[in-house]
Amino acid sequence: MREAFAELARRWRPIPEAFDSAGVDLCFEIPPGEDQHDGVVFERFLEGLGVHVRANIFYDPSHFVLQHLDYLAFIDTYHDRIKAFHAKDAEFRLNGRSGV
Repeated sequence: MREAFAELARRWRPIPEAFDSAGVDLCFEIPPGEDQHDGVVFERFLEGLGVHVRANIFYDPSHFVLQHLDYLAFIDTYHDRIKAFHAKDAEFRLNGRSGV
């Protein structure tokens, strides 16, 4: 797994560098089932990028219900890295007929 994160960081490293030279933040969305799927994985990726100042988070709380993550605690933990967000109507209504 270390090799996979090292390779992912190697491939991505030029991108935040380009954003930095343009003075723009780069935000990664953290959806379920993707490379960046929770805070722990984002931290590993960020570490591989040398904790690059331009590597940040696009926050979409609707993903957190699917992942059983506390979307408010995530803000408390990563507030300094959240630079963009997606706000939409979403609610969790547990029933026997429909999913999230």
